[in-house]
Amino acid sequence: MLKFRLEEVLWQKKLRLIDVSRMSGIQYSTLHKLCTGKTRGISFRTLEALCSSLQCQPADFFLYIPKKQYGKREREKSQSNDKFTSEV
Repeated sequence: MLKFRLEEVLWQKKLRLIDVSRMSGIQYSTLHKLCTGKTRGISFRTLEALCSSLQCQPADFFLYIPKKQYGKREREKSQSNDKFTSEV
């Protein structure tokens, strides 16, 4: 499972979504969907804009969690919910 860590990156940099929206040109609603997991994925254009405006690398946004490390309940949830819920 891949976890998208936008909230963690913003917290580390002491930024809010509205700040990043203004810096990157990405719509606030898009950023909000990425944080809340209400999107199926992220485009390379959006990822590039985030990296450019936050001066970081794509790897800073992703965390890989092997299936063995999360329980059966989370696995069933991720299988039944085929969307990018901050988990890819």
